Amino acid sequence: MPATTHRYHRRARLAALIIAAGALTTAHATPAKPTAATTAAPIAATAAKPLTIKVGYLAQLQDVALLTMQDRLKDRHKVELVRYPRYADAEAALGRGDIQLASLGYEVLAGAVARGGAPKFTYVAGLSRGAVGLVCRNEVLIDAWPDIKGKRIGVVAGLPEVFLDDALVQHALQLTDFERVKFPTKGTPALQALREGAVQCASMPEPQGATAVAEGYAYYPRTDIADNAYGGINNGLAANPAFLKANRSAVLDLVKEVLEVTAVYQRDKNAWIQELASAQAVAGAASGVGIERVLLDTKLYMDEAWSLVVALRPPTPTMTTNPPSAAGAAAIAAITKPLPERDAMNVYFDTTLTEKP
Repeated sequence: MPATTHRYHRRARLAALIIAAGALTTAHATPAKPTAATTAAPIAATAAKPLTIKVGYLAQLQDVALLTMQDRLKDRHKVELVRYPRYADAEAALGRGDIQLASLGYEVLAGAVARGGAPKFTYVAGLSRGAVGLVCRNEVLIDAWPDIKGKRIGVVAGLPEVFLDDALVQHALQLTDFERVKFPTKGTPALQALREGAVQCASMPEPQGATAVAEGYAYYPRTDIADNAYGGINNGLAANPAFLKANRSAVLDLVKEVLEVTAVYQRDKNAWIQELASAQAVAGAASGVGIERVLLDTKLYMDEAWSLVVALRPPTPTMTTNPPSAAGAAAIAAITKPLPERDAMNVYFDTTLTEKP
């Protein structure tokens, strides 16, 4: 059967699941109105040219709710999906207006608040919690938190490091109880170090952890670092502020789509896996393992987000005996300025699009 036919039947199945769900939504979502994919009656064509909306996403498990937009909203908007390798790339494109919405991790929020200035993105819906885990090589026994002591652990900067550190403290361990091998960004280096045995365990985002498990040389110990003081919040859907102001109803259409589709994938993990495979976002074996570590969640968690902003604040650099250059002094001053008030973070959120009327 041709690939296009497979995609047609997959979309039809998703539509049927949503129809069966009826008024079902997430606990924090407004029941969505029928769309072209959830009703048999066609939407009347209009003379107006469809609005083009470019949506940035990453090849990761938690962005699945963005992958159906092109097909399911085609009668109202021309949605184009743009894949980025990193959140930083999606953030830059969103700020320039190259795209109108994007999946952004909360570590991006922490950096933006620290830099200050006018917000270049606005979170309009949550996408996930979790999606970060501690993975260990098969020969390394980690049965409980104390077993981490003395181990050589790779730690990816950002949420994997913050989540691990918080979980250790909550379980009465010291941050010096293990040998820390830091990796500045997620990607191949941390996964390769775990594969080759250069580290015994690794705190990393999904689907990297799932990839290691699916390849057969690693496992997830019973130490869930996503169970932390930050609620495990991971990423959300953000909009360009100018686009949001000028096209609020269109953004609301996309938010409703996220709420509606998320409710389906929360109940039907097979549909979730199939959509990831269809979009070639995550390999089938890894997605089947990794989705057990991801909680799709459309709520925006303001208190937890602020805690992350504080936790992810850049550390104060160590001063040398020699005075820094003018450029160096300016850079140090920029990242050591006092932490702003919480209102400086709140302007990056618009929670009204996911609230009940």
